[in-house]
Amino acid sequence: MKHICIDFEGVGQSRNSEVSPFPTMLGALVPADRGRPKYHAWFFDEVFAPICRSTSCVGRKEVIDIHTLARQLVRLAEEKGCGLVHYSSHEARVFKDHLDRGTWREVRQKLLNIRPLAVKIRNRRGHTSESNDLSSVMSRL
Repeated sequence: MKHICIDFEGVGQSRNSEVSPFPTMLGALVPADRGRPKYHAWFFDEVFAPICRSTSCVGRKEVIDIHTLARQLVRLAEEKGCGLVHYSSHEARVFKDHLDRGTWREVRQKLLNIRPLAVKIRNRRGHTSESNDLSSVMSRL
């Protein structure tokens, strides 16, 4: 089964803050019906509208509010029969911190943090002393 791979971009969380800063954008690799996955980018500020109008960037691009995006992602995952995978706790934390309870519950049901599983598989293969960043782990799977 293929999944939608999501990644928020923006300023990272401060150690002094309990709430995640609001992200700049969400990027996603969305499985295509045939062929390679398609990249989509959703921006949360109108300042990025020129990027969305650019013809040099392929894939879906739009400026959107996070609540509408969350509902769209849930519908897209349901249409494709898949989940929303991410490689850190950051994505779930951003959704939880910035969505209303009802929308958060819908999104949470679709989220899967693949980092613990990927690290576990890598460790079983004897590569336990390496970094847990995405590229290091994925290169050993």
